[in-house]
Amino acid sequence: MITAEKSAFWDSVWHGYFRRLFRRHFHALLLAGRKNLGALEEKRPAIGVANHSNWWDGFVILFLTRLLPRRRHYIMMEERQLVKYPFFRKLGAFGVNLDDARSAAASVRYALRLLEDERTMLWIFPQAKMTPAGAKLEFRGGAALLARRTKHCAVLPLAMRYEFTTEQRPVALARFGAVSAEPAVVTERCVEELLERIGRDLLEQQFGEYEEFVSPRLSANKKWEFFWHLARGNLADFRRQNHYRL
Repeated sequence: MITAEKSAFWDSVWHGYFRRLFRRHFHALLLAGRKNLGALEEKRPAIGVANHSNWWDGFVILFLTRLLPRRRHYIMMEERQLVKYPFFRKLGAFGVNLDDARSAAASVRYALRLLEDERTMLWIFPQAKMTPAGAKLEFRGGAALLARRTKHCAVLPLAMRYEFTTEQRPVALARFGAVSAEPAVVTERCVEELLERIGRDLLEQQFGEYEEFVSPRLSANKKWEFFWHLARGNLADFRRQNHYRL
């Protein structure tokens, strides 16, 4: 298996790069449920479980780790992908090969050793593979096993979704669920409920609970409107966001 090689220096470097990536490719990164992070006890290891439907998921998680700066963050990553992108090891990624039982067992043992440290926050995609958004979630048992075998382990669910709304670029949305100390909560339902909530928020365009973790950029039409208002001296009437007309 491939182990992690955490580096605080490279963590800071890549965090800045991730921010530029999000600014370039998304209208905004919106985050809800941040208050749930306050329920994570400092002297208790934790496992974060998230859905995996998009290439961006790992970047979002690694970017959001800044919300918990006192934690030592690790993420379980498919080994063949880690071979291609070894720099993720510096960010706390370690490999798992689910096609090789012996290698997979070694990854589980390695994860358990990491979780002996009360500062560890271990992120896992229990689906074990990327599946299309909207597909039924099917979790493998590895995350639940780790939660059961780690003493006083906390579980933090996270849901992520990417959607075109009224703006030129898509919006990335992330929502944290409630922290639990019960390994039994590591099921598809713990993330499905969060995805359903994000879906309702999108449908109703209700984003009052979300904070702008990466602030919105002006869409092409809004840049034109800005200069149009500026030329006429009525910037007070300029609105940064597009809105649905229902």
